[in-house]
Formats: sequence, structure tokens, C-alpha cells
Amino acid sequence: MKPSEITITHHAKQRLKTRFGIDNQHVACNWIAQKMEHAKYLGITVDESGKEARMYASKGVVIHFAVDTNVVITVYKEKDNAGSIAKRLLIDAYNIVQQNATETISQYESFSAELDEELRWLDEELKRTRSKAKRIALQARINAVQMRIDELPTESLEIKRKVTRYARGVAAYV
Repeated sequence: MKPSEITITHHAKQRLKTRFGIDNQHVACNWIAQKMEHAKYLGITVDESGKEARMYASKGVVIHFAVDTNVVITVYKEKDNAGSIAKRLLIDAYNIVQQNATETISQYESFSAELDEELRWLDEELKRTRSKAKRIALQARINAVQMRIDELPTESLEIKRKVTRYARGVAAYV
């Protein structure tokens, strides 16, 4: 990543100044680009407000970038601890957690698509049926499917938040 490709938010500028003593925009971009040369990607994090960011750790520094751009959101120091074997184990364990979370979210998306298809079919059946008992049963099933569809994004967000907590823990020791 080139320094000219990096944009720094006001918040990140403040953090760079208070935590690392860097208050020059050009120096900050060069410093971040240098850190990113050896950075370890830790995945997508989710903050308390639900905003996502890419998280990287490199030589004592954790950097959060916007998901789709090279905009630095925040920067902070890693906690200094643990040997290289412990670091490798942590990273490997985190990679497994992240992979499982990605697979689960993918399954949720696939399941959501199946539920949408079922919902369309139930809606068509409801339009065609004349039996009051069948209409009630179809409407109950439609309501249940719709409730499940509404729950899936919340469950996906909770999984992303868990992965974020793990990533922060790994960043503290990497």
C-alpha cells in the first residue's frame, strides 16, 4: 500500500498524535504504509454501533481501515506479551474461529435465500386456497418464516461481534 493511497480520518489523526506522537499528515501516511508492509490481517471487526472495519496488526500497532477503502479509522498500540509460539497458536486459533464464523454467516445467507423462496411459495399458496383452515395454517407458517428471516441478520451481527472480540484479543498479543 502506497502512502498516497491512504486517507486518515479525524479520529485516527487524533489517535496518531496522542498515542504515537505523529501529527504530520504526510509522516502519518508514510508510517502507516510502512506498518502495512508487514501487517497481519485479522479480519473484519464490528464496533458497538454495528460499523465494520478491516483490522490489521503490525509490529506493536493495530490499524483499523474502512471495509471498502483505504481510510484509516483508528490506530492503537498492541499489548506487549507472549512468545512467538504462543502468538502463532493464537493466530491459528483465531483463523479457525474466523473461518467458522464466515462459514456460519454464509450458511445463514443461504438459509435466508431458502426461506425467501419458501415465503414466496407460501404466499402463492395463500392466494390460491379457498379453505379457511388452510389459509390460517398458511398464514401461521408465513408468520413463522418471516420471524426467522428477521432474526438471521441479528444472529450474523452477533457472530461478527464475537469475531471482533477475538480479533481484539489476538491483537493484544500479536
